[in-house]
Amino acid sequence: MSGKQPTHGLIDARQLAAYLGVSVQSIYCRVSRKELPLYKLGRLTRFKADEIDAWLATKHVEPVAPLDI
Repeated sequence: MSGKQPTHGLIDARQLAAYLGVSVQSIYCRVSRKELPLYKLGRLTRFKADEIDAWLATKHVEPVAPLDI
């Protein structure tokens, strides 16, 4: 990740959006649906990079066999 170095592996929504290649709005939408592992520090929402990587691993979809055409 570029930009500021995360402290103790914590990143903000903007950094997470850049890491995942999605919009910040998409991150906050998933936060509101409690779909992402996160930490609330008062009004601040932070994410642990290693927990996001573990969450991503659970979203892996195996490819299906190619069709015979």
